[in-house]
Amino acid sequence: MTSFFPAACLIGAALLNAPASASAQDAAPQPTATPATESTAPATQVASPAPAAPAAKAPVQTAVASSPAPAPSAQPDTAQSAPAKPAAASAPAPQSASPAPKAPAFKLDDLAIRAEDGWEEKANTKGVLVYARDREGSNIKALRAVGTIDAPPHAVMRVLADYERYSETMPYTEKSEVISRESDGSVIFYTVINPPIVSRRDYTLRIVDESDWRGGRGYLRSRWSLSDKGPGPQEGCVRVPVNDGSWTLTPRHGGTKTYAIYDLFTDPGGSLTTFIINKANRSTIPDLFEVLREQSKEPRYRDPQPAEPAKK
Repeated sequence: MTSFFPAACLIGAALLNAPASASAQDAAPQPTATPATESTAPATQVASPAPAAPAAKAPVQTAVASSPAPAPSAQPDTAQSAPAKPAAASAPAPQSASPAPKAPAFKLDDLAIRAEDGWEEKANTKGVLVYARDREGSNIKALRAVGTIDAPPHAVMRVLADYERYSETMPYTEKSEVISRESDGSVIFYTVINPPIVSRRDYTLRIVDESDWRGGRGYLRSRWSLSDKGPGPQEGCVRVPVNDGSWTLTPRHGGTKTYAIYDLFTDPGGSLTTFIINKANRSTIPDLFEVLREQSKEPRYRDPQPAEPAKK
């Protein structure tokens, strides 16, 4: 094998663990869920300008205090109205103030695994730790896995970015097609998987490069979520309603190894039970790391010249 796509592997594993009776029940296509990830990332950016307002109030309050001082007794009505003028003038102050710098969309500290954040260890095998936590509004668990890969980060990312070869090498993959490469550097990618026992599944992803990589330092990061830019519902396929995740790769041992952090939240849809989905998702992640370890050894991916991430 030369490549694979982790989310599809997990979905295939979940389907493979489904009872045989599920086949007839989930044959009808399911509606596509609007991915939450694409719309939530900028939330911290919207809130960041708020601190600018208190900075503008200080001079306004000083002006109000000094205005009525000359004639408080001679014209009480005027004294009361005097503060109204500075108050009116203060209204545009927040508009003219320079907004605070936007918060970064991603920080490595966001991936820290803390018990107080709800993460619980679910597996520790093949050098991979798998954690799970509840996801608001869903019975399916969000997953995070960490492990070391004996290859430099750029080699590992090249394996992950070899989208066109998935149909040749990834288990159960019937079709893999790059629909487009967008001007912002994102990739629109369509996949059909055909696991045994149950109905075929399909989905379209938007894959975004969020790397901060300079001269072999920093991190390489690829994040995906569902996209509506692919083909419409296909006859005989169940449309996957949820598929969000990311790979984040940082160098270790002088850049010769990779510390990989894998996030996933996926639901293959159809009639599969939550128990089957959660069990299959967490139990198959170590195998994904093993495949990635093997593929990153191939010469085509280990070229000594690191591939710089696409410009955003």
